[in-house]
Amino acid sequence: MSFELKEPLVWRWLPGLATIGTVAMLLAGCETQSPPVDQLMDAPPRRDLPINFAQGHLYVPVHLFSEPQDRQFFLDSGAAGTLISDSIARRLFPDLRRWKRVTLRGVNGTVNGFMVGRLALGLGGRPAVFPSALTIWNWPRAMPFPRGTDGALGYDLFNRFVVRIDYRALSLRLIAPADFEYAGSGVILPLRVGRDHMPKIELGLNFKDGTHLAGEFTVDTGSDEGVFVTRGQGALPTEAANGPDIRTRRTSTFGGMVGERDMPLASVNLGPTVWPFAEVSVATQPDRPAARARLSGAVGNKLLGQFKTVIFDYERNRLILEKEEGQVVAQRR
Repeated sequence: MSFELKEPLVWRWLPGLATIGTVAMLLAGCETQSPPVDQLMDAPPRRDLPINFAQGHLYVPVHLFSEPQDRQFFLDSGAAGTLISDSIARRLFPDLRRWKRVTLRGVNGTVNGFMVGRLALGLGGRPAVFPSALTIWNWPRAMPFPRGTDGALGYDLFNRFVVRIDYRALSLRLIAPADFEYAGSGVILPLRVGRDHMPKIELGLNFKDGTHLAGEFTVDTGSDEGVFVTRGQGALPTEAANGPDIRTRRTSTFGGMVGERDMPLASVNLGPTVWPFAEVSVATQPDRPAARARLSGAVGNKLLGQFKTVIFDYERNRLILEKEEGQVVAQRR
């Protein structure tokens, strides 16, 4: 689920506002003895975390202070930081008016919230400190998450660790970048993480009428889409856009509802490989004329989940896609 701050420089912890008492309260419920705060930043969990893959979304159990039950957080590479629900924020930070007001921009609108200070969460039996967190006003209504979702793990997590998602075993592994060496045979794609904190790859779309279009797409584990085009619709082939296989619907996304239609695809180009994929979803809100020449959008779990394993390595600017054993993918000519 892609979103970005309208003022990116605001997405930082505001020194002096958080207290050691707040951090200590959050760490109290973790299963391990709390190390000094300055050692929390690079300690990955001791074990793989289970993933709940439901309705196209990935959920991770997160331990919050002394609560007996884990909370369910979105695993969202398209989120510019860490999100917590307003109900959790009110418990941890009673006077939210002390904190910086921020506005976030999504695919179809903006929402308002507060940036709160240093936050520690329990992940796999080990505490992990996040430099800041964002809470959204009217959380259930403003955020298109299923009921019971208490937050989202975004850029702060992906930037700190190598993140390995196993879509078959339904597990999440976090690895310290210095300890990660890849010796597999997966497809390795260049990954660009910009100032908006979004991970992006080059993706080519091959339509059934022979048209080929390329663009830069956010890799968004918070999306239940396959390939979602938000900009550059004017470049799409007319025959494909008016074909008999189109289905039109409205979907809930960050910032409100957005119309979209499904268009038939033959395949997508991922680096040196051509991957069979049946359709692309296209946002139907008015396009920006200046962006018509080049596509942009997001790839989500419907496409990512066709791979066995997806590895985000921000340290080395790469995305690694590992296919099933025996799965055949064509090589680009």
